[in-house]
Amino acid sequence: MKTIGLTQRTEFIESHHETRDCLDQKWISLLDTLKLKPIIIPNTLKDPMAYIETLGLDGVILTGGNSSKERDITETTLLKYAEKETLPVLGVCHGMQTINLFCGGYIKRVENHVKIRHSILFENQQLREVNSFHDWGIFKDTLGQSLTVTAVAEDNSIEAFCHTSLPWAGMMWHPERDVIIASEDHQLITDLFQKGYIK
Repeated sequence: MKTIGLTQRTEFIESHHETRDCLDQKWISLLDTLKLKPIIIPNTLKDPMAYIETLGLDGVILTGGNSSKERDITETTLLKYAEKETLPVLGVCHGMQTINLFCGGYIKRVENHVKIRHSILFENQQLREVNSFHDWGIFKDTLGQSLTVTAVAEDNSIEAFCHTSLPWAGMMWHPERDVIIASEDHQLITDLFQKGYIK
């Protein structure tokens, strides 16, 4: 069974005066369905690279959520490791933005992308309706190096991309939030982590 590292958002819980790493339980259910073994990566390691190197990861998922200094360090370290080891990486929403930043791009504010469903157009002219929960996006003029667009929204914001030389992909929607994973997402994630490539 392939072992996949999952990153987490951070949340400050004021009532308990605690900063917590958080991960939607739906990710565990999704990976179980896909016969992938999840390894949850903490955000406050003193030496994240040394820790990551002990895990024997077969791939990485940068999940959605917020940004924090600790999370940014953890995810950047994971991408450096994945680049060195040529590991497959899936970036979801915030995770896709992180890949873009790692590759030298940047993000811009977008409107009408929070808590909606909308259509996106793939490079093969396939139309799909996906969920949307982000207010920062990527456009062609803000796209990082070695990334190629595979889907766009009606406002021309980039909804999916892949890396030209690494087995890395990004999607702005959340496959884990659908009651039943879309067949297209099932296939993409399976290809990426079981076969090491994207069709």
